[in-house]
Order: sequence, then C-alpha cells, then structure tokens
Amino acid sequence: MFHEYTCHSCQDPVKVLIGFGQYIISNGPQRQKCQRCGAIHLVSEHKVELLLPGTLIAKLSQVYEYPEYSPFRAGPYRVRYSNGNWSKNLVSWNGENWHNGPVLFREGSIVAWQGLAGDMEHLKEMPYEHAAPLPDLPTVPGDE
Repeated sequence: MFHEYTCHSCQDPVKVLIGFGQYIISNGPQRQKCQRCGAIHLVSEHKVELLLPGTLIAKLSQVYEYPEYSPFRAGPYRVRYSNGNWSKNLVSWNGENWHNGPVLFREGSIVAWQGLAGDMEHLKEMPYEHAAPLPDLPTVPGDE
C-alpha cells in the first residue's frame, strides 16, 4: 500500500492516511477526492484510477496598484475601481488601456488589478465565477 500518489488531473500529491489505507485493504477499493481540483480517484491496494477529472482553477496574483504597475500581458484581469469596489466581471488589458469590449475606461477609474499567477494559468478557469470580459468588436471600415 502506498501513502501518497499523484493526482491524475492536477499532478498534485494526494496523501493516503494510514487509517484510510487499512480501510482500503480490509474493505476493497475506495473513492478519494483531490483537495486541489476535485478529481475523484478509485484507490485500491496496488493501483489508483481516475473516475472523474477535476477542474483546474487559476490562482489570482497579489494586488498591484495601477498606474504604478501595469500588467505586462494583454488579457483579462480582475480590477478595483476608484470607488474601492472590486469588479464582478473581468476587464481586458490591451497593453495600453483597460477596456470591456468597445468601452475604454477613463484614466483614474481603475486603481488596482489582479492577474493570474503562474505559468499557463490563463488556460484555467477563473475562481469565484468571474464573468469573462466582452470580446473586442471588429472595427467597421470607414469608422476609424
């Protein structure tokens, strides 16, 4: 019997406590849930199978004051407005300006931001069910 295995979804180590390991030996394979991503594994005495894949959740970075610190990567961010409230929806940064679809935010309306921490976090789901920013609208010829 092993005391630790790697989650098949998020690659985090999952511990099998001694008491749970003895229960598996006595009663046969048991389900165990990964605490990080929620994947469910069927743990037996000699092997681990993935029953239900987990959901990878992106971690938010520390809070950065804006305009002192600007994001270096274009994409969605969680922002704090000048009234002190955090956005309920993600806001896009295009490298120069904050916007939500065609709406550009005025200078001073955003005072802080949080991005996604770590490599490839932008491919994972955002925590706390933030709504995605509106997509950029294509420009119509003659509207420039």
